[in-house]
Order: sequence, then structure tokens, then C-alpha cells
Amino acid sequence: GGVRFAVCGERELRFGHALRGVRWRKAIFGARAELQTLPCLALNTDGRLLTGSRRGDVYVWQGAVVWRRLRGHAGSVHALNVCVEQARGAGFASGGADGKAILWSAAYAQMRIIDCNALCRAKMLDSLGRPQLPPPARGVVVSAVSWDAPNDRLLLGLAHNAVLRLQLTPHDEVCTLITQGHAGGRIRKPNRTPAAGDRAILGTGDGASRSEAWAAVRGLAEHPREPRFASVGDDCLVKVWSLSTHSVLACRRLRHRGLCVAYSPCAAHIAVGCADGSLAVIDTSAAAAPATRERKPLRAKTPALSLVLTRTLGGLVHTGAIHTGASGLPFADAAGRFPAHLGSGVGGG
Repeated sequence: GGVRFAVCGERELRFGHALRGVRWRKAIFGARAELQTLPCLALNTDGRLLTGSRRGDVYVWQGAVVWRRLRGHAGSVHALNVCVEQARGAGFASGGADGKAILWSAAYAQMRIIDCNALCRAKMLDSLGRPQLPPPARGVVVSAVSWDAPNDRLLLGLAHNAVLRLQLTPHDEVCTLITQGHAGGRIRKPNRTPAAGDRAILGTGDGASRSEAWAAVRGLAEHPREPRFASVGDDCLVKVWSLSTHSVLACRRLRHRGLCVAYSPCAAHIAVGCADGSLAVIDTSAAAAPATRERKPLRAKTPALSLVLTRTLGGLVHTGAIHTGASGLPFADAAGRFPAHLGSGVGGG
């Protein structure tokens, strides 16, 4: 009688039995397994417990003892999902930090390996043939997985805020990007001492430590004429979205974190103010070759650009940077070049 359950965590796995109180029993790793952090667990249909390990192994437990060790991922196993209907010998699926999803049979053998890094680079492309979902610098991380074996469908949740639906065929996968955004999580602490007013830039939020910085969406800009907008965030990506289909039309990676964004009045360029004080100008013309031009920081140790405003001055696009402490404002011509450094003050419009 009672309820039996298991909890896992930092170098620990315990089995509980709730009946007039809770009685605990520690797991026995033995010689077949290694005592390490277990990020996830799932109960298989045969009654055995599955746990994903930090070093990429999947442990199969018979009672409180490791029954079998499955080697699959090159990084931490973040997700396990057992098929409710185990059609055609399907068992469970696992997803890990190596960007792979592995489909396992009911007999604990690998049936299929899906590399999400390769999918993002080769199959999910925009109209110009560029990745619609660029993999992060350290690669894609699969943080959630759900396998519908009877319908040959796989749902994958990625750590940089994207959900993929894969229709599995005998020799290929048909990818559909259901939703995406900008990556979240912690970002590196700045080397300099935060000044007054940096709280909004770092995005610590109320109640958070001033030494912590959390990734967020930093800038939005509406297209002057068409139903679309651009966004930038701490994941070093600038994305152009459609307000009609609620999907991403184009995506580009920047060298530094983007904090603000603005369209030029003719919508031919997007200006992005970066965390290192530089200004990136991106050509939005579909007929033109993809190009990004960056202006170096306005001076040594320039604080981050937090607002960009644009207007036309003859053939020039006036980009004003606010909250920088800069001694001048950069100008760019219609082709995105910076022919001069004119003006004074810290504002523009």
C-alpha cells in the first residue's frame, strides 16, 4: 500500500514510500554506475526507473540497484520521455546537452539519433538560405522531449526558447518550427563595476542580486510600412518577425549582445546598438547579399548603447545613441557606411 516515488538531484537518488509517514531508501550505484548528478528521471512501462546522468549515460534501475547502463549522449541528459503507446517496439526518448535526441526501443537499444545542430543548419532556412534558428555558440541543447510513436511525431524543446515538431519518416525528418524567441538564462557578469542606472540594462529584476545578470529581450523596432518588427536580445541575435504569421522571417547573429534596435526611415537597414558600445548596421534587402557593418566603440571603454534613434539628413541616416556618455554621434549613409563622425552631445532624434 501507500505511494512509492523517487527523487533525484545533485549526486543523489532516493526512493520514497509514503504510508503513515515517508520512509526513504538510498540508491545503490554499485560497480555498473558512477555516483553523479542525475538531472531527470522517468518510469518505464516495465516498472523500471530511468535516470539521465550528467555525463550522458542513462541508468536503468531494478528496485534500488542499477540494472543496466546505457551510453548515448556526449553531454548531460536533460530530458526523458516514455512512450504511452509503444508501437513498433518504441520505448522512450532522451534529449541532452549535445543537441541530440535519441529514440530507444523497449529492449533498451538505440533506434534513431537526431542531431538538432544539423537540423538547424541544413533544414530550417529562411528565404535567403540562412538558418532560421541559428544554433548558439556552444550548440543546441535539448531540454525537453515528447515522442508520439504511433504517429511518428517528436516534439523537442530547446534551451534557447524554441519548440520543434519533427515528423519522422524512414530516412528523414520533416521539421516544423512551432515557436521561438530569444534565449534566456544567466549571462556573464560584466567586468566593470555597474554604474547608476545599469540595473535596467543588466536585467537583474526586483529581488535579484546585483552580481547576477539575466538574459532578456532588449530592443524592439516596428517596420515603417510593413506588418513586421525587429528584436534584439542578450543571445547576440537580431530577428525580424511577421505580425501576420507570428513567425521569424530572418535571423542574424551579432558579435556582441544587442541592447537596442531601430529601422532606417526607408527600412533598407536595421541599426543595432551593442553592449560593447559598437553600432551594427544590417542590410534588410532580400535582393542584396547578406552583410553586416559595424562601427567600433565611440571611444575606449564606452558604456553600452541603450537607445538608437534614426532620421534622415539628406543622404545620411542619423543614428543617435542615448545613455552612452559619448562625445559624438555616428552617421551612416544609405548604404550603411560610416563616412564621418559628426555632432556633439549624447542625444539624437
